[in-house]
Amino acid sequence: MKKFLAASMAVLLSASFATSAFADERGDAVNKRDSAAQREAKARSALEGINADLSKSALELDKVNAALPGAQKSLADAQSQFGAAQRKHQQVADQLDVAKAEQQRLVDKIDSSKKEADATAAKIAAVAAKAYRQNGRSATLRLAMTSATTEQFSKASAAADQVSRAESANLANVEAELANTRNAEDRQNALTQQIAGLEAEARKTAQAAESAAKAQQKRLEDLGALKQKNEALSKELNARKGEAQKDLDAASKDVAKYQGKINELDQKNLAGGAGAPAPTGGIFIHPVAGPLIVTSPWGYRTHPILGTAILHEGVDLGNACGTPQYATADGTVAEVGDYDTGGNGVMINHGVIGGSSWVTMHLHLQQYVVGPGQHVKQGQLIGYTGATGRVTGCHAHYEVHQNGQTIDPMSLPGF
Repeated sequence: MKKFLAASMAVLLSASFATSAFADERGDAVNKRDSAAQREAKARSALEGINADLSKSALELDKVNAALPGAQKSLADAQSQFGAAQRKHQQVADQLDVAKAEQQRLVDKIDSSKKEADATAAKIAAVAAKAYRQNGRSATLRLAMTSATTEQFSKASAAADQVSRAESANLANVEAELANTRNAEDRQNALTQQIAGLEAEARKTAQAAESAAKAQQKRLEDLGALKQKNEALSKELNARKGEAQKDLDAASKDVAKYQGKINELDQKNLAGGAGAPAPTGGIFIHPVAGPLIVTSPWGYRTHPILGTAILHEGVDLGNACGTPQYATADGTVAEVGDYDTGGNGVMINHGVIGGSSWVTMHLHLQQYVVGPGQHVKQGQLIGYTGATGRVTGCHAHYEVHQNGQTIDPMSLPGF
């Protein structure tokens, strides 16, 4: 009897150790697979972002390349118009210089004519004064006192009159020329003013053409800078794309590797025996008491924190922090601890039931009250609902793995 008990105990201990070793090895593989899956999702998201940026950059580059010929032609046209405006302005400016020179010549001529007229007038006045003195009393007295004859006196007087008439005629000519010059000056002033207006207009046109040419030059330079920027960005993005693709390939390879390891372990677990038959009413009970309120179903979704598309391997149930959670079937605790983004968690290996290997996980726990290797009964308290890990609030996260693959817990009988 003692030998039988000892043998039975040895078998039980051996089975317990085997189950614990299996759970540890499988749990390690699951952790590594999940970590690789996160890296895979992150790399895929990064690659998608890079591809989107590449498409955007390529579109911008196409727009720039399409706009460049038009910008180059616009610049050439603007520069041509500026050159024509410059030549026109220079032509009118030269005309204005000639007009101003003619205007100054007339001013100088008027000054000279005025001086000549003043000198002639002074000369006439001097002759008149002299004639007056000669024809006056003093002249008569001098004539009486000299031996001059009346005939000589008459000749002298006639000569003085002749000089006076000649100077008067000269003065009249000078004054007539002065009047003509002043008329010419008035006409020249009007012409110069007109040309000055044309010059101002031509200068304004040239300045506007220059501004337009500079604007087109800047536009072309901006397009060139934008082209260089997008070319550099595309080069950088392509380099990053290569690295992201390498990361994705490596992560995908690791996911496949560890999933294969999990499958291998589950096959060994299955090969160990048929296990217990599946209960007619379903294998599992609910992980929490009360009706189940699904806040996030099983399947692919956008992670609420990471913002990337990732497989949600369990179901999130609305549940307040501190609410008890229970083992959903008999089994052995394979692992407890911090599951990174999953926070505090408990993994339970339920062995082979109904021809399938079953493992369940409870994540984001506030606290767990079981330990690795501990056998738990269906409905036994294993921990309390929390919000540990990468979450947005309190809830119960429950996973079911059948033969190494996650399934939708809500598809189970009784759920």
